[in-house]
Amino acid sequence: MTRLPIYKKMIDLLNDNSKFKQLQDDVFKTVLRCEDRINNYIRNLKNLGIELCSSLYTSGTHPALLYGLPKVHKPNIPLRPILSAINSPNYNLSKFLVPLLEQATYNQYTIKDSFEFVNFISSLTLPKCYIPIW
Repeated sequence: MTRLPIYKKMIDLLNDNSKFKQLQDDVFKTVLRCEDRINNYIRNLKNLGIELCSSLYTSGTHPALLYGLPKVHKPNIPLRPILSAINSPNYNLSKFLVPLLEQATYNQYTIKDSFEFVNFISSLTLPKCYIPIW
């Protein structure tokens, strides 16, 4: 497989207006504007008396990086878009919010991963008249 088809597939992904929007400004101006908005918001929260860690402030960030992983098990080998947001303007804020939001989404019906699911299914005892369909 040559680079050209993968390059074209990524361009086709980026041209999908329902998922991506082309920036009209310089990307670095956009990143700086985003940094300023986040920093101003955190400053306003501090002025209201809400104490937050200073690591939430952003500085020296860069745009997120988009790349594609080929789905080799599918016909025509489409790309799975991966957006790496490490060191993007909202990265520190996201790292701060994830543990707080995880608590709100966990309940008695939540299963963490496939291993937990297997343990749960294995521990079930079914009545004699039930027949598992797996």
